[in-house]
Amino acid sequence: MAIFVMVKRFLVVNIVDLWLPLAIVIAEKCRIKEVIDMSKIDEYASRRRQDDAQFAQAAQLANINLVVAVQVRALREQLGLTQRAFAQLIHKPQSTVARLETGAMNASTKLLSEIALATNQQVTIEFSPLVKA
Repeated sequence: MAIFVMVKRFLVVNIVDLWLPLAIVIAEKCRIKEVIDMSKIDEYASRRRQDDAQFAQAAQLANINLVVAVQVRALREQLGLTQRAFAQLIHKPQSTVARLETGAMNASTKLLSEIALATNQQVTIEFSPLVKA
């Protein structure tokens, strides 16, 4: 619970919309059952996206990074590897894996292809319409 509250405080004070999905992922990973009502933050984020195109674009990019983060971590865990072992497998530094898994890095298609090749996987990129909030 303390982790989620700390993340929530960080979200409210600093970058509410960009890391909101990360807070949800952390809550799910930590199996936190008592998720704090975030409806006011969601309302604020929705209004801000409508009023500020630059903010909306940054939020969309952050969401893409978080989707990649969840997928890379799921793959690594499916393979039963530590970050260090996964990094060795894909011939990258462990810090690159850490940045990917936290959504702090924009993953290039080249990097994703290298990960796929090293893990005998296929990369699938899909475009879908944005959901208007």
